Amino acid sequence: MRRREKANHHFPELTSANDLKTWFWNLTCFRSSLIVMLGINLLAGFFYLTQTNLTATNGFEIKKLESEISRLQEDNKNFNLAYIKLQSMDQIVSGAKEMDLVPADNIEVLTVSDNVVAINR
Repeated sequence: MRRREKANHHFPELTSANDLKTWFWNLTCFRSSLIVMLGINLLAGFFYLTQTNLTATNGFEIKKLESEISRLQEDNKNFNLAYIKLQSMDQIVSGAKEMDLVPADNIEVLTVSDNVVAINR
């Protein structure tokens, strides 16, 4: 003879022990699925934040390097202008006068034959 169980009016799905086991198993599976989904969500969020942070950091680094490139290009242009000014004939003549150099008037060019050797005594 089958034992009669007391009916649960508040939770009719829990009227038998078998139904209770099924309900508990479903709840456990639901909790496991929920925990797994929460873990995956947290992992995806961490990955997203990490990538966003790296992208922002790289953006700032690129911006800093671009400004340094423009500064170095400006310096290079200024150095080229100074180099050209130093090579001008007016600058050479004024520099020679400052060092008390005089122009050479009598220039003599020596030509040497192939089999000449100089000896220092």
